[in-house]
Amino acid sequence: MNDNIENIKFNLGKRIKELRIKSSLTQEECGKKIGISQHQITLVESGKSFPKIQTLIKLSTIFNCNMYDFFLTNEDLEKNKLFKIINKYPPYKLKYLQEQVELCDKYL
Repeated sequence: MNDNIENIKFNLGKRIKELRIKSSLTQEECGKKIGISQHQITLVESGKSFPKIQTLIKLSTIFNCNMYDFFLTNEDLEKNKLFKIINKYPPYKLKYLQEQVELCDKYL
């Protein structure tokens, strides 16, 4: 169970760091925007500390994301990208795509 908590902290910190970098913010700039120290940002991003819920709310605002985005894995993000791409197509094209996938699956 302890390993699960450590994994959650590590993955959460990694995701926060990815979003911070994507937002072109340094740790210091990010900390100032949400009212915590650069050191606390470092602890969170390295998985050594859980952020408070208020901190996550503030981070979601400056990163322009939802709270659940902090807990998505890269695999989840890739699935989400695929889902968004698939939803752009009309049903008749999706039927064709499904047939092609089933055909490939049959021979793999």
